[in-house]
Amino acid sequence: KTFALHRALKIAHANKEQGIPVLRVFSYLFALAFRNLSLYRAVQLDESEGGFGKDVCHRFLKSPTTDWQLFLNVLSSRIMRWLSALTSDERKETFIIDDTSYKRNRARRVELIARQYDHCLHEYYLGFRCLCLAWSDGNTTIPVDYALLSSEKQRGALEASRLDRRSRKFRVRSEAVMKATTVVLRLLKRAVKAGFKTQYVLFDSWFTCPSLLSELAKLGLKTIGMVKQGE
Repeated sequence: KTFALHRALKIAHANKEQGIPVLRVFSYLFALAFRNLSLYRAVQLDESEGGFGKDVCHRFLKSPTTDWQLFLNVLSSRIMRWLSALTSDERKETFIIDDTSYKRNRARRVELIARQYDHCLHEYYLGFRCLCLAWSDGNTTIPVDYALLSSEKQRGALEASRLDRRSRKFRVRSEAVMKATTVVLRLLKRAVKAGFKTQYVLFDSWFTCPSLLSELAKLGLKTIGMVKQGE
């Protein structure tokens, strides 16, 4: 109720015409992380309590109309404003950008899946790079936005598809085959539009390039990051 969760779901087009309310399904799935249960096992335990089946959860998660990026953006902006009222105006707020491995090594038929390199383990894997944007005031860190990155080599498969270019499907898939620095700029623009007011962006040398720094300066953002040798 504090962050009007039901309204955030509605803005993200997580709607249902009938049946179990969306907020109830979302709350049930969110609570699984704290119950240490899989969806299959949780549904089995809740059958005696009149709960809904796993098909309801799968349909909710696979809905093509739900914009989870927008939902996270809206919800995190409300939490940020709530936290800002509790902290000092002298505290510096910043965006944090980093990517992590999203492995799907056992997958056989996943759209736009690509062979990626894990720089921490120094090995290749099958899956995506999950580019994450977070907000921090030095004490609390909130996830703001994300994007799953494939490979630019997959662009041909995307162009050959028959997706409606006005749909969210096409936007997400086209974003997956863009350069990471281009997607970083898109995430930051969405965050600024959502109401995040920070002065700094923090990332590592992987994202530090003159073109990105120039674009961030146009948004009024100062960059904190290690510069590559030769840049």
